[in-house]
Amino acid sequence: MAVLLAASILPMAARADGWELRGFGGFRGDLELRIGAKFWRDQGELRNLQLRGSAQITPWLRANAIARRREGSWRDMPLHPDIDEAYLQSSAFYVADRWNLSLDGKVGRVRYRHFPYPDAIAAFDQVPGISDLTGGPQTDYRGMITSAELDQSSGFGAHFTHVAWGFGGRTGASVVETYGFFRRDIGGGWRTEFRAGGLANRPEPLGRNAIPGIDLYLGKQLGPFTVGFLYEKRENEQAYTGVMVTFGSTPITRAAGTLTLDYQRHDEGASVEATLARVTFGQARDPGPDAILVGEIYATRLRTLWQGGYNRNYAELRTSSEGETNDPSLLMVAEEAPWYLDLESLVSPHTTVSNSWFRDRKGPGEFRQDVVYRFYRKSPKQ
Repeated sequence: MAVLLAASILPMAARADGWELRGFGGFRGDLELRIGAKFWRDQGELRNLQLRGSAQITPWLRANAIARRREGSWRDMPLHPDIDEAYLQSSAFYVADRWNLSLDGKVGRVRYRHFPYPDAIAAFDQVPGISDLTGGPQTDYRGMITSAELDQSSGFGAHFTHVAWGFGGRTGASVVETYGFFRRDIGGGWRTEFRAGGLANRPEPLGRNAIPGIDLYLGKQLGPFTVGFLYEKRENEQAYTGVMVTFGSTPITRAAGTLTLDYQRHDEGASVEATLARVTFGQARDPGPDAILVGEIYATRLRTLWQGGYNRNYAELRTSSEGETNDPSLLMVAEEAPWYLDLESLVSPHTTVSNSWFRDRKGPGEFRQDVVYRFYRKSPKQ
């Protein structure tokens, strides 16, 4: 399917606008120290102490890392370090009149693999777990992760994700996803998505070879909210169904985003996470009155909550760029919107609503921040 789709679309390349790296010149990024807590009634604990850093090294190479304090007694093991994520990333985008090609490679330890941007079906995917926090097996994608997506303005497209395992983890290679898709707003606030082909597995360990199957999604905009439903069937497996609600940016969801607020019913409790300190480098606060805007990059930052309310990943997905961004002498200003709770999704290996559906359901929460990088050149003095 993917080969036939590519063969029908690639002849349009003569009208292409060209390649975009969506990166910028100069060593620029940020460092952030965060800590979490979980509490309920007369119980409480500090946890999830993380130092996160992201940097654009060259216009075609980025780095991202999250180091954590190993979970356990603060008295017996105060600052033993572990790694949640640590990888180098390089991406390229080919933008044409009626189609786009997105290519990405990550090398290292990765917990968020969606690229170039998660569609509604991807919001139901299982997140790498937390068993490694208590001495269990690795739960991250460790090695080289490559992704490619071809999408047409009609809504049709194809996606491919491959993992070459390494860095002390599993060995060999896995084709994690290889499917054709259709995505379209169909009017009246309705949206539909469809996948057919090799789908990512749900039971752990994640990252095994894709299983043939289909995904169907239908969503409806209801004021500021969107409610969507998923049906998923893989070969020789039970069917899954899911429901998702997206909230949009409101005072309530922004408060939840600031606190990374979550509630867990197993080991009941509420969890929060807060930023203790954050520093940026290679960035300007104010370009000055004489600066001339020469380029922009639009991006979305995502954090995903999983079991126990743990946030262990950070991703910045760059959706478009224009103008000049690669010159390291340019001033860069990052205009950051507040973090907010973007969505909650639930998925269960049952097709009827019952106690079993809710008992066996799983689902991540996702927090989002939109950012615009603006690039300025100082105007020559008169």
